[in-house]
Amino acid sequence: MGLEEIVNGINKDTQEKIEAMMKDANAKADRIIEEAKREAEVHKKEMDEKAKHDAQMLDARERSRANIESRHIYDNAVNSKMQEILYIIRSYLSEYVKTADYGKLLNKLESDAEAQLGSDCTVFVMKRDMPILKGAKAKIKAIGEKNSMVGGLEAESADGTRSVDYSLEHLFEDLKQELSAEILKIMMG
Repeated sequence: MGLEEIVNGINKDTQEKIEAMMKDANAKADRIIEEAKREAEVHKKEMDEKAKHDAQMLDARERSRANIESRHIYDNAVNSKMQEILYIIRSYLSEYVKTADYGKLLNKLESDAEAQLGSDCTVFVMKRDMPILKGAKAKIKAIGEKNSMVGGLEAESADGTRSVDYSLEHLFEDLKQELSAEILKIMMG
């Protein structure tokens, strides 16, 4: 074997080793690229799931906020209408005192006051109502016209230690919750 053959053999052997190393390097590079692609796909999938979850949470939060706001608006509207109706009912009290039913109610309230405080109690009514109670056992006194009482009466025991407030305003306030519940039933159908 000549020198040329030895050099050709070395070159061929070197060429084969270089080709094997290149093939091995390319295979490693391909594996690294494939692994990077898999990791990127996993990372992309995780990011997509997180974005989807975040979007769902944001949607749920916004829906909840919208529900709360709409409920608040609805409640305010119902409350406003309720107050309007109660105001109208209260405003009818000044008309009610002109009816015969009012006279009957006033006599009943006076009897109740006497039963609670004794027949020697003092009953305070609007001056216009004094004739209605002319047969009462209790002392009847007129409340000044500056008093804001629309009707009804207030009474005080003879010794001044006990009293009752049967003014129409007070009675209306006592019935307000009950009236509100009835009005709400009517409004809600």
